[in-house]
Amino acid sequence: MKTVWVINRGWGNNLFSFSKQTSNLSNENHNELLRRGVVPIGNGRSYGDSALNSGGDLLSSNNYNQIIINEATNTALVGSGVILEKLEQELLKYNLFLPVVPGTAQITIGGAIASDVHGKSHHHNGSFGDQLLKIKLLTSTCQELELFPTGEYANFFWATVGGMGLTGQILEAEIRLIKVENELISVEEQRFTNISQAIDLFDNFNKKFLYTVAWLDISGGSTGRGIISGGNHTSIVDCKKKKSEFSKSIKKLFLPKTLYFNFVSNLFIRIFNIIWYYKPKKRGLVEIRKFMHPLDAIPNWNIVYGRKGFIQYQFVIPTEQADSLQEILLILRTNKVFSFLCVLKKFGRHSKGFLSFPIEGWTMTIDISRKHPNLSQVIALLDERIIELGGRVYLAKDSFLTRKDLESMYKKLDLWIEIKKKMDPDTLWKSDQGRRLDIC
Repeated sequence: MKTVWVINRGWGNNLFSFSKQTSNLSNENHNELLRRGVVPIGNGRSYGDSALNSGGDLLSSNNYNQIIINEATNTALVGSGVILEKLEQELLKYNLFLPVVPGTAQITIGGAIASDVHGKSHHHNGSFGDQLLKIKLLTSTCQELELFPTGEYANFFWATVGGMGLTGQILEAEIRLIKVENELISVEEQRFTNISQAIDLFDNFNKKFLYTVAWLDISGGSTGRGIISGGNHTSIVDCKKKKSEFSKSIKKLFLPKTLYFNFVSNLFIRIFNIIWYYKPKKRGLVEIRKFMHPLDAIPNWNIVYGRKGFIQYQFVIPTEQADSLQEILLILRTNKVFSFLCVLKKFGRHSKGFLSFPIEGWTMTIDISRKHPNLSQVIALLDERIIELGGRVYLAKDSFLTRKDLESMYKKLDLWIEIKKKMDPDTLWKSDQGRRLDIC
């Protein structure tokens, strides 16, 4: 077994850990790993401390990289270490795609399951866990279990989906796919001047489009103007584009590390948001990954917030609390929280995972610089209001939650803890987030 001590950080560059990285879990190293625990890791794209394990071990999924596509059943058997971008490239060769993809394709399949990621299609297709037919899991006793969404181990399945890697190491998964005719999305955009207009537009766009998302301007005097985007797979064949050219068409720009200082000032954000709001609206064909994963064009965009980094705060509130979105924007404005990345989506049905994030309602995502002078107080104020509204915060992006607030947000927490004890009686699977929340 090869073991290396490494410094790890969350994608938000605001939390760090000193951990050992190990390639396998076996009976030989089991007792040693128990001392501080181990957490499975993928590509390190969790924003906070859910993939950190200070003083402990990180269990890499890199070796689980197989992709087996079954065209007859429109399914794929995929290793947990496969990067989503690689899977998308392979699927499109067969005119197939995933029903649910998140905002980045730089995560692993194991991470997508552990976080039960969601995307622009949630109002139609639900979350990533809803697309799974089977999960193969490595338990703390070095056994391999096949878990299914129904049947004997259904509780183990739904504790693992959204379980933040604390029930075992995901080895592979069988995933349901959808047929597409090409790699193009037909896109339509429309501006709105306030959050009330956005809410009305979502009802129309969600009926019309498979994919819907809105960007909000929360800078300066703006309190919710923005742009809503809708997209559908198209049957139009563009003869100028060939499938073999698809992977080459995504050009990436790496920011120089010399920019590793925070130039995202309030003035910069305000100027950027004005330009973005008045940019020409899209209407026509866009390559699917450019539409699904726009920020992936700059792979290291997270360095723009400087050495102190940033947090990404994402919450969801029930559908009937839509009017409170304006109140939340006012809290942000009053506390001088400005951001060039503020995204609004409307979720469909509740996710089935016991710790899965999506409930039927409105979800908003905000990037906030770690240099904000009152960040902890602002987050505590937001958490309190979200709880009052019957909402919750996304664990894959959380850096601040307390156990008390977690209990208020996630009503099936006690059930999840009970199942984890059955799956992991020695409490092998641990993370910094799990310890902070006292769930491992």
